[in-house]
Amino acid sequence: MESALAAPERRHFYENADLAICAATYAFHLSQAHAFVDGNKRLAAAVSEIFLEINGARLVLTNDRIVDLFLRIAAGELLRDQVDQVFIQSVVL
Repeated sequence: MESALAAPERRHFYENADLAICAATYAFHLSQAHAFVDGNKRLAAAVSEIFLEINGARLVLTNDRIVDLFLRIAAGELLRDQVDQVFIQSVVL
């Protein structure tokens, strides 16, 4: 899980990733890490949204859309670039 937590920082440093991309990176890597027996998707969603909130932004998606997004990430149905695009389109400052 350490690399999942460090991934947004690396993307910001090496790719100049913005806030939405860093939040998407948390969403993707924490959902994929399977660090816990249960709760990985909920943890990923919470971390992503808290990260945005701390930085003065928010994810503008319905609860149903958020659930669907994280279920699809965990199932491997979405690539990281696709998750990035959802966050780019859904994050507001």
